[in-house]
Amino acid sequence: MVLAWFAGELLTDMYAWSQWLWWIPSLVAAIAAAMGALATVSIDRLRRRKNCADVEQSPIGTRPAVAPAALWTVAIVLTGHWATLEHALWRSRGEPGDNDLRIVHWNMTKQEIGSDEDPYVRELLELSGDVTILTDAWVARGHPDVQQWADEREASILHMGPFTLLSVVPLDSVRWILARDGMYVARFLLDTHESLGRPVVVYAVDLPSAPDLARHEITSTVREAIDTAEDLPPDLVIGDMNITRRSVSLQTMFPGYDHAYDLAGGRYAASFPQRWPIVHIDHALVGPGLDVSRYELTDPGASRHLAQQIWISPAGQQAAGSID
Repeated sequence: MVLAWFAGELLTDMYAWSQWLWWIPSLVAAIAAAMGALATVSIDRLRRRKNCADVEQSPIGTRPAVAPAALWTVAIVLTGHWATLEHALWRSRGEPGDNDLRIVHWNMTKQEIGSDEDPYVRELLELSGDVTILTDAWVARGHPDVQQWADEREASILHMGPFTLLSVVPLDSVRWILARDGMYVARFLLDTHESLGRPVVVYAVDLPSAPDLARHEITSTVREAIDTAEDLPPDLVIGDMNITRRSVSLQTMFPGYDHAYDLAGGRYAASFPQRWPIVHIDHALVGPGLDVSRYELTDPGASRHLAQQIWISPAGQQAAGSID
């Protein structure tokens, strides 16, 4: 298990076979190492009782003393890796500025087919930001409460493939970058001159979830489509990408972009599944034109995914804030 984890950490999802190793959480590998240490100690004690001999004076008997120590060391290192690199448990999230724009993304895929749609809509309206991008929000489309919310705030509602956009910010234009074979990339140009002093280009992304599909091939296809489209480069990329954070595939798709979690997030960060989140597959990637004051994952209490919230401002204009 530990060797498999190490190979995955080295190669990430560069290859179809290595992505399975990359998906092994560090904490799982640490637990496996700890269990191996306990098992080694237990076997050694049983051997001592059976042989009634001083194994510490035997060349063979010295192995159990070394092996548990090595395995415990590996377990401690992997736990530290999980707590500091995979999840910055020591780091607090930033505090949003008064003039920041709050963008929300939520995959609203229902927990159970036929489940009541009202809790989903209620949580959506409580969570909604200045701009809210939804994936698979079929329960909200055409819902009277959503339309009432939009009317009261003079907000726009746009349905585009799997995406639904709710925005109190004027929408300048939209365009498909890619829409085929379960891969969707839509470009939204937000007229944020009044709030931020400049427009913001947002790419909404939804990628296939089947685990047998090679992630690196998918993101290479997306990158090729973006290059072919020759459209405005995104300031923010957000969506359910079904790819884990820190992977080669994310950098292949949007090289040079930083994850909002690394910029202004902290503490445990996993977005799926909702009841017991263990993997971070919903992402917000930020280009050089924006500053991020805060990034967090929020559990709306419905759907299979946690929602993302990100507070942004133009680069260089972010006011210093406190942390919580």
